[in-house]
Amino acid sequence: MAKKNSTAKDTELSLSFFGKVAALFRSETVHFVIGLVLVIFSVYLLLAFSSFFFTGAADQSIIDGGSAQELISTNNGVKNYAGSRGAQLASYLINDCFGVSSFLILVFLAVAGLKLMRVRVVRLWKWFIGCSLMLVWFSVFFGFVFVDQYKDSFLYLGGMHGYNVSNWLVSQVGVPGVWLLLLVTAICFLIYLSARTVIWLRRLFSLSFLKRKEKAESVQGETPEEFKTSWGAKEKTTAPTPEAAEPEKVLEKEEEVATEEEEDEPLNEITLDLGGSDGKVKPAKSADEDVTMTFETPAPEPVPPFREQPVEKEPAFQVEKAEEEEYVGTEKEPYNPRLDLENYHYPTIDLMKHYDDNGPTIDMVEQNANKDKIINTLRSFGIEISTIKATVGPTVTLYEITPEQGVRISKIRGLEDDIALSLSALGIRIIAPIPGKGTIGIEVPNSNPKIVSGQSIIGSKKFQESTYDLPIALGKTITNEVFMVDGLRISRSVALFGQGAGISPNRSFNGETCPQENPARGEGESVLTGTFYRGMIDLTEPEVRTLIFDGFTSRDVRFRDLRTTGGEARLIFRNLIHRGPCGHTLYYFSKPRTDGGIVRSVRFSDIRLTDFDDLDYGNCFVQLTAARALFERIVMDHTGLFFGLTDLVGCFSNAVTNVPVAEYTLRDCWLGNLGGGIRTACRELLAPGAPDVGICLTVENTVFYRVGAGGEPVLSLMLANPACRVFLRGVTVADPAGGRAAAIRVSGKGGEPVIAEDCRFDGFRERIAFDRLYDGAVPVCVETRAEAFRTQTEDQHTVRALCDADFAGLERHYAGKRAYYGDLHVHTQCGGTSDGTYPMEKWVAEMDRLKLDFAAVVDHRQMRGYFLPEWSEERFIIGTEPATRLQDLRAGRSGQNELHYLMLFPHKYSLAMVLANFPEFRFHGDELTGRFRYPDFTRERMAELSAYVQSIGGILVHAHPKVMMASDDPLDYDLGEGTFIETIYGNPESTASLKDYQLWEKLLALGKRIRISGGSDTHGNVSNRAVSTFYTAERSGNTFFEQMRSGDFTVGTFGMQMLIGDTPMGTSVAYRDGLTLALRVGDPFLPTFSATDAYELRILTDRGVAYASVWDGKAPQRVALQVERRAFYRAEIFDLTKGCRVAIGNPIWLDS
Repeated sequence: MAKKNSTAKDTELSLSFFGKVAALFRSETVHFVIGLVLVIFSVYLLLAFSSFFFTGAADQSIIDGGSAQELISTNNGVKNYAGSRGAQLASYLINDCFGVSSFLILVFLAVAGLKLMRVRVVRLWKWFIGCSLMLVWFSVFFGFVFVDQYKDSFLYLGGMHGYNVSNWLVSQVGVPGVWLLLLVTAICFLIYLSARTVIWLRRLFSLSFLKRKEKAESVQGETPEEFKTSWGAKEKTTAPTPEAAEPEKVLEKEEEVATEEEEDEPLNEITLDLGGSDGKVKPAKSADEDVTMTFETPAPEPVPPFREQPVEKEPAFQVEKAEEEEYVGTEKEPYNPRLDLENYHYPTIDLMKHYDDNGPTIDMVEQNANKDKIINTLRSFGIEISTIKATVGPTVTLYEITPEQGVRISKIRGLEDDIALSLSALGIRIIAPIPGKGTIGIEVPNSNPKIVSGQSIIGSKKFQESTYDLPIALGKTITNEVFMVDGLRISRSVALFGQGAGISPNRSFNGETCPQENPARGEGESVLTGTFYRGMIDLTEPEVRTLIFDGFTSRDVRFRDLRTTGGEARLIFRNLIHRGPCGHTLYYFSKPRTDGGIVRSVRFSDIRLTDFDDLDYGNCFVQLTAARALFERIVMDHTGLFFGLTDLVGCFSNAVTNVPVAEYTLRDCWLGNLGGGIRTACRELLAPGAPDVGICLTVENTVFYRVGAGGEPVLSLMLANPACRVFLRGVTVADPAGGRAAAIRVSGKGGEPVIAEDCRFDGFRERIAFDRLYDGAVPVCVETRAEAFRTQTEDQHTVRALCDADFAGLERHYAGKRAYYGDLHVHTQCGGTSDGTYPMEKWVAEMDRLKLDFAAVVDHRQMRGYFLPEWSEERFIIGTEPATRLQDLRAGRSGQNELHYLMLFPHKYSLAMVLANFPEFRFHGDELTGRFRYPDFTRERMAELSAYVQSIGGILVHAHPKVMMASDDPLDYDLGEGTFIETIYGNPESTASLKDYQLWEKLLALGKRIRISGGSDTHGNVSNRAVSTFYTAERSGNTFFEQMRSGDFTVGTFGMQMLIGDTPMGTSVAYRDGLTLALRVGDPFLPTFSATDAYELRILTDRGVAYASVWDGKAPQRVALQVERRAFYRAEIFDLTKGCRVAIGNPIWLDS
């Protein structure tokens, strides 16, 4: 008992807060108390209702005319036996609601209370439906029948509900129609209560009460058995028919289950001299010498020893036989501590199906044949072994081999397919090495597998005499031993096994050829399928110490470990197949806290992704923070996903501050035809005073074949300090196209942290390139000179001397204006169809705290927010965010054709105009209650919508284009001239921001004049991570809208003022000789500005970078550039430290 109490306490302490709350409300005591309260409350209401019939008239004036202060006084004059509150409840429920049928409320409350108290066993949902229907029906009935009584009585028998509903029904169907409607509903309800109603109605409509003969026939022929039983004594008996008189035949089959009592036997070893061996293992043998083989199998009965005739030059075959203990004696009722179940008896095992032969047998022909094939196959590849030991299980035989000295384990592991072919097996598994032993295991399916019956497990001695609090039998091991666990002790472990558990999806591989998929996997397996938005498996409980995923095939499912605290945790993902498409990162692990953070050990083994479409979203296989991680036998082929560790931008850190060095190892992997390779990041370790921790990456026996493209490296490694190191052993990096730049690019401040041994690099100009981050003294000003100079950039331009540059136009254009910062894509909680979680009435105060001046509110499917009193004309821009499926994309991928876009407007009724002219939205309701649906459009119809929105002064923005849609043609993302596209989404460092920006670059290169926007798309708290900077003269929602429509603003955290002649950003100017581009940058958004970063100011054209210079971002800078004949000019600011664009300006287009 002490042990059980201790276990219960430990389990209780391990529960989360919500688990404790849930456990509290599942308590039988709590249920009893709540039920008792409901019963007492129903009695109180009964007293109040009953008293209301006698005292209601006297109390009516007090209840209706008395103030709250009068009612709570002691001398309130209320006559009701239940006091003033009882009188109020009775008056409200009877007169104002349902009339006298309100008594049914008391009935339901009393029944619910009795059920919770376990006094009565009822189906509560049936009582609820029945009471609710009767409540409404009787209310309407009394309201209709006693309608005249309402005029001069204090008591409304049907309540106001019955009165109003009956009057409306009379106006619609008349008095006879109401009678018929009440009759029909009453009959339907009676049919719902009892099927006898149908029998009674049949007899009624057949007029059987007028014809006794027909009545008798009806009673004999149609009346059900229960009617015959109750009325049979009063009726005339008739002779039974032959069919009725014939006795019912019952077939019984008696099964004899023989129970044999077996004595415990020691392990029997049987030695078979198959090759004249003396049984001794020699240190070295030739190919013709013998191999000792030990054969081990448990059997229900002893196997007598025997000896075969010697055969020349054959290995000796030794058989070990294990015992299986059967439970001896009758079953005893186990002790049950639950008092209410003290008389409960477990069912006997005789109820389970019995199998006479449930143990493995030794098929010597099969085992000798397998032994010979294994030995010959290994010898054909020059591999000698000293011993073989076979352990026969019910379904699988494990062959343990001991290789000769000098044989590499990886060489045997690579022969998996060859051994399977020689054995004619559907699939085998090689365990190299077996943990805790110096041998290598080869698991081969038995040709005649045995059934592991539940009876043999439950009836075993181990299970019957178990001391576990909650014994759970899972099956039998390969040695035929019952495997069981204590259910109360595995609350910290989660194991999920699919149909492919224990079977690798990959065949062995060698060289640059992608390993084939194991035919034993994939075909016919169930697929674990998620959805585009919700296909996530989230782990949030710190109490889970071990997690195992084994043997699944999945589609659009990803895993996230969101825990940041806790102790040691082990996560194992093995034998998994991932099917595309999926545009999300498949495995994500949150960064642990420095103090008390979770210490993860993660293992990925035998995982396969082939022909996996990532929808060009730029995500990866894994984003990882762990103390230790091992990737082995991972196969990725033809997928746009890159392998990862960090994200595409490198803002996700792989460093772990709660361990000295995070160790990541790749072993025996094949990665080919990928969007990108391995990336590591640890930017926070570059900052002054950063913790002295590091990352150690080891890659062994791994092939990278055609990984990445162009100038992108296969391994992009950030090594911030000497504690960060990389070891490459037996790695092949190949690209047959050739001409690639460096295979490995290293950035950071470490020394010489890459060690490569026995590696091969084909198709690259250099193996390793070092790219030092900007770690010198950051200039306080961008580059300008006393004289004009020519830039040494991709598109060379002349920079005017500051003394000759004319910034007067810039001063005039922005005179009287200051920088304002806002979010151009937010969602609030304002009721209706809004799906934000932060209430609109709190937004302005939170915006002030975060230094935000404005926000474009684009709640889905409605216009409600604009008309609420909490709407701020000063701070909010009017808008909405619909979604549309484009039915005719030019080059859509994987059916991802859903487009989200923002429609922003100058006044509140603009959206109503759009909805009226585009009936596909199917709007219904008014300003506060109305809602619309998402339409399906063709590209032509979408262009018509875009043109109409702009014609009424609105703005149309393509929101997060590389998060929703998927197309190989950039023109599918073009919503028409004058529209906008988001280039910063969520925050500047996000992968979506980079992919959206790259899409915009492609559209500009195609000659499209599309301006940019950006926003956080927050559906929760107010965010200041994705701001835009506007220069306006006042803070007003309409002013910000007009400024955005002009395009003269910056998406990002720096302000930009740019003119070509007198033309600002977002517009076009006719080219002429002598034009000058004047640019001023400054006014950083201080809440997110990093004073320690280095920033690069860039001016770009359609031909590339025209000007680039670094400064610290603190002081405003001015640059004047001589304009040449180009398609456009634009400016941006790149954070060199974080590796992302923090400010992007709209272009100024030049007309030829």
